[in-house]
Amino acid sequence: MARTGNVRITFDKDLRTGLNQVDPFDPELQPVQALDEPFYILEVKYDEYIPNYIRDALQLNGLQRQAASKYTICRKYIKANAWEDQ
Repeated sequence: MARTGNVRITFDKDLRTGLNQVDPFDPELQPVQALDEPFYILEVKYDEYIPNYIRDALQLNGLQRQAASKYTICRKYIKANAWEDQ
Protein backbone atom coordinates (compact mmCIF):
# COMPACT_ATOMS: atom_id res chain seq x y z
CA MET A 1 0.00 0.00 0.00
CA ALA A 2 1.38 3.41 -1.00
CA ARG A 3 1.79 6.04 1.66
CA THR A 4 -0.05 9.29 1.16
CA GLY A 5 0.90 12.56 2.77
CA ASN A 6 -1.12 15.65 3.48
CA VAL A 7 -0.18 18.37 0.99
CA ARG A 8 -1.59 21.85 0.39
CA ILE A 9 -0.52 23.95 -2.60
CA THR A 10 -1.49 27.60 -2.99
CA PHE A 11 -0.51 30.44 -5.30
CA ASP A 12 -0.47 33.98 -3.93
CA LYS A 13 -0.09 37.17 -5.93
CA ASP A 14 -0.23 40.88 -5.26
CA LEU A 15 1.06 40.56 -1.69
CA ARG A 16 0.02 43.70 0.20
CA THR A 17 0.46 45.16 3.66
CA GLY A 18 -1.75 47.45 5.67
CA LEU A 19 1.32 48.92 7.38
CA ASN A 20 0.34 49.74 10.97
CA GLN A 21 -3.35 48.93 10.56
CA VAL A 22 -4.77 46.16 12.74
CA ASP A 23 -8.23 45.71 11.19
CA PRO A 24 -8.04 44.03 7.77
CA PHE A 25 -11.80 44.63 7.30
CA ASP A 26 -11.57 48.41 7.74
CA PRO A 27 -13.27 49.96 4.65
CA GLU A 28 -10.76 52.85 4.85
CA LEU A 29 -7.75 50.51 4.69
CA GLN A 30 -5.42 51.33 1.80
CA PRO A 31 -2.86 48.53 1.63
CA VAL A 32 0.36 48.94 -0.33
CA GLN A 33 2.30 46.39 -2.36
CA ALA A 34 4.77 44.48 -0.21
CA LEU A 35 7.00 43.39 -3.11
CA ASP A 36 8.59 45.59 -5.77
CA GLU A 37 8.02 43.05 -8.53
CA PRO A 38 4.74 41.31 -9.43
CA PHE A 39 5.82 37.92 -8.08
CA TYR A 40 3.65 34.86 -7.67
CA ILE A 41 4.35 32.94 -4.50
CA LEU A 42 4.03 29.17 -4.72
CA GLU A 43 3.40 27.78 -1.26
CA VAL A 44 3.67 24.05 -0.66
CA LYS A 45 2.87 22.78 2.81
CA TYR A 46 3.14 19.14 3.75
CA ASP A 47 3.38 17.06 6.87
CA GLU A 48 5.68 14.07 6.36
CA TYR A 49 6.78 14.24 2.72
CA ILE A 50 5.75 15.38 -0.75
CA PRO A 51 4.32 12.43 -2.72
CA ASN A 52 6.28 11.65 -5.90
CA TYR A 53 3.43 12.53 -8.27
CA ILE A 54 3.22 16.02 -6.74
CA ARG A 55 7.01 16.43 -6.66
CA ASP A 56 7.09 15.51 -10.36
CA ALA A 57 4.29 17.96 -11.20
CA LEU A 58 6.08 20.78 -9.37
CA GLN A 59 9.38 20.02 -11.16
CA LEU A 60 11.46 20.58 -8.04
CA ASN A 61 14.65 18.95 -9.33
CA GLY A 62 17.58 21.32 -8.94
CA LEU A 63 15.68 23.75 -6.71
CA GLN A 64 16.39 24.42 -3.06
CA ARG A 65 13.69 24.40 -0.43
CA GLN A 66 13.42 27.86 1.07
CA ALA A 67 11.17 29.42 3.66
CA ALA A 68 9.68 32.82 2.87
CA SER A 69 7.31 34.25 5.43
CA LYS A 70 4.63 36.47 3.91
CA TYR A 71 4.19 38.00 7.35
CA THR A 72 7.89 38.91 7.52
CA ILE A 73 7.85 40.36 4.00
CA CYS A 74 4.99 42.66 4.99
CA ARG A 75 6.55 43.61 8.34
CA LYS A 76 9.70 44.92 6.59
CA TYR A 77 7.71 48.02 5.68
CA ILE A 78 7.27 49.01 9.32
CA LYS A 79 10.49 47.78 10.88
CA ALA A 80 11.95 50.05 13.51
CA ASN A 81 15.25 48.29 14.29
CA ALA A 82 18.18 47.16 12.14
CA TRP A 83 18.15 43.73 13.86
CA GLU A 84 14.79 42.98 12.23
CA ASP A 85 16.58 42.39 8.91
CA GLN A 86 18.53 39.45 10.37
